[in-house]
Amino acid sequence: MRNRKFWIYPLTIISMCMILITACDDSNENIDNSEENTTDEILVLMTADITEITPNSAVSGGDISYNSGVYIKEQGVCWSTMEDPTIEDNKTSEALLPYSYGSYVSTITDLEPETTYYVRAYATISTKTGYGYTKTFTTSASE
Repeated sequence: MRNRKFWIYPLTIISMCMILITACDDSNENIDNSEENTTDEILVLMTADITEITPNSAVSGGDISYNSGVYIKEQGVCWSTMEDPTIEDNKTSEALLPYSYGSYVSTITDLEPETTYYVRAYATISTKTGYGYTKTFTTSASE
């Protein structure tokens, strides 16, 4: 039993070093992974279905179903009236444990009635942003 505890500390230190090495990247680029649905194969990111559509809002989100141990700086959804939105367009920012994975929900607001929007999940790691598949929806008519 005592020998098992001895190995926990070196393994923890090695794991933390690998995370730091992986997370450190000097490039500043956006990665469009709409085909692959991954961010450099270290995250698997999917866009949630769009629900609760009203004239001025909708609900979507994302699911990070795999994280190889990288630090996630920000995640949410981005949307636009143009295909393949990016974080340079409109975006939300949702809380998620930085080294974790899981689902998050985002409420998209300030939309125009009877307008078609494109939305996709995103996650930013280090200086790179990956995107999920683009989904589309049309807001309902004014009430």
